[in-house]
Amino acid sequence: MKNGNFWGRLPLVIRYERIYLSLSLLLLLGLLLLVLLSSCEKKFVDVEPTIVAIGTGDVTGSYYQTGTIIGKIVEENTSKNNLKVAIESTDGSVANINSVLSGKFQFALAQSDRQYQAYKGLEEWKEAGPRKKLRSIISIYPESITIIATEASQIKEIKDIKGKKVGLGSTGSGVLANARDILKAYAINESDFEPLYVKPLEAFKLIREGGLDAFFYTIGHPSTNIKNLTMISNVKVRFISITGTERDQLCSKYPYYTDTVIAASTYPAALNERDITSIGVLATLVTSESVDEEIVYKFTKDLFSNLAKLKDSNSLYSNLSRERLFDGLSAPIHAGALKYFKEVDMLKYIDKNLIN
Repeated sequence: MKNGNFWGRLPLVIRYERIYLSLSLLLLLGLLLLVLLSSCEKKFVDVEPTIVAIGTGDVTGSYYQTGTIIGKIVEENTSKNNLKVAIESTDGSVANINSVLSGKFQFALAQSDRQYQAYKGLEEWKEAGPRKKLRSIISIYPESITIIATEASQIKEIKDIKGKKVGLGSTGSGVLANARDILKAYAINESDFEPLYVKPLEAFKLIREGGLDAFFYTIGHPSTNIKNLTMISNVKVRFISITGTERDQLCSKYPYYTDTVIAASTYPAALNERDITSIGVLATLVTSESVDEEIVYKFTKDLFSNLAKLKDSNSLYSNLSRERLFDGLSAPIHAGALKYFKEVDMLKYIDKNLIN
């Protein structure tokens, strides 16, 4: 009977063992799942986006517009690199270069003349000395020194600004530096007229309200702000050409100035019937040697993976091409950008002096 009872109970023992094995297997699977989830959670935490800031300019200007488009392109193409871009409105080139060098921004837009002056230790950087940690990435578009005057002011050439109210740009801006170069070339002192050191947005407001006779504006064309101004019915404006031996001597003296032409057809509502002759600089993208090489590499790669979007977004960028992307640069190109340009066979377009 005992043996019979033992064998009769054997299947029940086996069932218990099967249940035990099943529970053990479920427990093991549960532990594996927890490990996987913990690993996934750790990975999720590890890939938080790297935030980079771009210094631009006045919110109504081309620098802010350009920075916004670049930021959008980088973020759209950053699924692997995971960069998040913050767009910062600033007072312009000088502030941008100083902020990049101080570590406040990782990237910034700056006029090519300001880049040259900072790297060489000229103008605002004369006392501090050459800013040798400044690095460039690319040139983006040409900017013309544009002088806009009201019809009522009777200003038709540069010398006519004497005795008038003229906006020269805000302190520390590229606009002000360019205006002063022009004035010096034409032997005009700031005491010869009433200067106002205002940002572009304020200059547009003042000229509409009669508070300015003319203003300087270094900008790429076409400009939405200028187009809107020319179409105001009660304020007629004309562009003042920069011509003569003064202009030629200025271009010879400063290597960053180049000839530009503003087509009259760009602003058909203005009083000009002929194209406007001027000089200009280039809008450039800069950074600092101190910015991590991998971040600059990722940023450059993300931007160039869809550079056509920038070119197609506005006729301002219509001249973008591989051959011209490095025109007007003075500071060496950042090592992270060079790493990418080497991968895509673009070093042949870069001046050897820019490869540090």
